[in-house]
Amino acid sequence: MRLIFSFLLIFSSSVFSNDCTLSTHAKVLILSNDGDFSNLIKKSNCNDQSVSNFVNFTRNARGHIKPTLLAKLFPEITFSPTSIEFVSLQEALENKSLLPNEASLMSATKLNRSSLIGLENDQRLELECRSCPTTGFHNIKISIRDNLGQYLSTEWVKAEVGVPVKALVSNSTQTPTFKAIDPSLLITKTIISSNPENLVRAKTPVQFFKFSKTINSGEVLQKDHISSLQLVRPGTQARVLIKDGTITINGFAEPLSYGIYDQTIKLKNSKTSKIFWGKVIDNNSVVVEL
Repeated sequence: MRLIFSFLLIFSSSVFSNDCTLSTHAKVLILSNDGDFSNLIKKSNCNDQSVSNFVNFTRNARGHIKPTLLAKLFPEITFSPTSIEFVSLQEALENKSLLPNEASLMSATKLNRSSLIGLENDQRLELECRSCPTTGFHNIKISIRDNLGQYLSTEWVKAEVGVPVKALVSNSTQTPTFKAIDPSLLITKTIISSNPENLVRAKTPVQFFKFSKTINSGEVLQKDHISSLQLVRPGTQARVLIKDGTITINGFAEPLSYGIYDQTIKLKNSKTSKIFWGKVIDNNSVVVEL
């Protein structure tokens, strides 16, 4: 029994004292939490599991990770350098005011598909983005310099920038039709979009539009999915709301052209033949702001 106990003690010690060394960068700029992190490790004799654990940790690491914390998290690894700084590209762009308000990086990769850039202690980086700060796709130039400001190298990053938008999402597949859209077919969701100008906003009165293009279930409603319905037409009297401050007067007039929602059209007072302009707000309804 004593012999077996001694053997287990020796065996377990050899397993859990599997000390190894891992060399990485002193500073790591994380472009995206996903993607290729293979160039994070410069040199290592650690087993695959230890390396994998460290790489997974770094995907969400931020700030200076000190030796004491590294020792607690990875007691089997001796790191070089002993402390590591992690910075996200989003944070770096925000510090340079190169992102719109509340914007997020939806994706960012180098041309070689790597999701990070490594720097040493005596190096720093500079960001340049001519098309920022706007949404959409951008080519970001990252220059690496030494501590004296001498140029060392350039990295190019392709990034997609989006902002939160309250949009409409279809809860079923819809095909082109001449009928007005039933608002119950759409639900409101906040999404991150890099092209918000192409989306139909949540407050849009979709009942004044029709589907002009197939939209699949779960797909975000874009402007090219719909087209406007004719709400007023010549020959059919339209109700006119005349607003002057807090006073509203109701009347009727004859539209002189077809009109869609929010369009300003010309109308004629049937009694006086007076011509005036009004904005279409509903079926056979126009408002005139005085």
